[in-house]
Amino acid sequence: MSGEDEASIRYYGLLKSMGDTYGFIKCKRTQELYNRDVYITKSDLPDGGEVSKPVSFQVHLNDRGRPQAREVRVEETMPEESEEEQPEELQKAHSAPLPSTKSPPSSSPPRSMELKPLSAFFTSL
Repeated sequence: MSGEDEASIRYYGLLKSMGDTYGFIKCKRTQELYNRDVYITKSDLPDGGEVSKPVSFQVHLNDRGRPQAREVRVEETMPEESEEEQPEELQKAHSAPLPSTKSPPSSSPPRSMELKPLSAFFTSL
């Protein structure tokens, strides 16, 4: 899925906290995808947005690769969608694997762990 397609998906959550400049949105779907709450700047929160109120938003990955809310809207209620009722593109987004930040395991041990014969450590007396 391209970044453009991903950015058009709307997620729903609750405004968990809001400080002077930023806060966090709690969302089950994005928690499953990114394993964290969604960061939101105070300037992205529309009027009427209050802690514990439902919001909808799009996700943008910031320069640290973390989810940040964009195009935030204050909602009256949270939708009651089941996995089967979601649009196909949303199901694909939630089932797509996340990019790995770890390199795959190597088939050989690192050089520092290579086994050496004991004779290499002892000199003749």
